[in-house]
Amino acid sequence: MGEFASRILCLGEQTLGTLSSRVPYVEYSKDGHALLVICNTANSEQLVKLPMRHEGLEMTNCLTGVTETPETVLTFAPYEYRIYTR
Repeated sequence: MGEFASRILCLGEQTLGTLSSRVPYVEYSKDGHALLVICNTANSEQLVKLPMRHEGLEMTNCLTGVTETPETVLTFAPYEYRIYTR
């Protein structure tokens, strides 16, 4: 994940929430930067809305290294998770 993401995890403010009953998320933020982890805990596809504070923002997918602007509504395969930084 890199040194920057590690510093956010250690020093940032933690926010826990759910995007649906089966899709929790955790966010660490510090100084305008964020690390966002979203996980589908269900054995079925789930459609969820990205947290509003991240809508329309360019983020880096830590699993692929690709910088992208995620859609407002995300589709998660069974047990899929995503990790973003911005």
